[in-house]
Amino acid sequence: MFTDYCPSCRLPGNPLRLCPSCSRQALSERFDTFMTRCPSCYHPLVSEIYVCPNCTMKIYAEYDYSASFARHLVLRWKMNGERRLSTLISNMFSDILIELNLTPENCVLAKVPSSRNGRRKRGWDHMSDVLLYLCRKKGYKSCDILVRTKDNSVQQKTLNREERFEAALSAFSIKKGYKNPSLPVVILDDITTTGASLHACKSVLEKEGIEVWGAVTLLQEL
Repeated sequence: MFTDYCPSCRLPGNPLRLCPSCSRQALSERFDTFMTRCPSCYHPLVSEIYVCPNCTMKIYAEYDYSASFARHLVLRWKMNGERRLSTLISNMFSDILIELNLTPENCVLAKVPSSRNGRRKRGWDHMSDVLLYLCRKKGYKSCDILVRTKDNSVQQKTLNREERFEAALSAFSIKKGYKNPSLPVVILDDITTTGASLHACKSVLEKEGIEVWGAVTLLQEL
């Protein structure tokens, strides 16, 4: 018999959404709750007079990585292999896209390709679950043409900003025989730290003449 429960705390609730208690916790960790955003690229700003460091690309992140609830939820899904959370995570992405007025009529979706090591450990590609759900259930079109040509062997935090971007740029390419989408591409990823992978994916797509709106992620480390 099917039982309705919150996918996070497992108490009775909607199996596709967070319960009211978990929703309040998640809301408290949204950047919009306690920070302003750059009006150009959506980067969270510590103050309205702070100079935004990220205006070369729109990267909309919903939650603060340093807070606990949303990070714990995403890591349970990504690192602990709780694949049942894929629907919940997908609906969180869907809500963000709707909030940004990114609809199936004005954009297509791509994802940052997972590393081979990550897929091997999990046994599945977590962001592929999100992309598939958004296309099948929400009507979006997929532009899944990015491929990872190599895994970064060096920890990103040991590199300076320029080295991070150079390493990321060489890690991605375009699938052969791809069809150029007619709408701007929105790149999806779960977590952004340096932003190097997102900028690299944007650069690879734009070199092929593909318009990129920017990226949408759940967590961002400032």
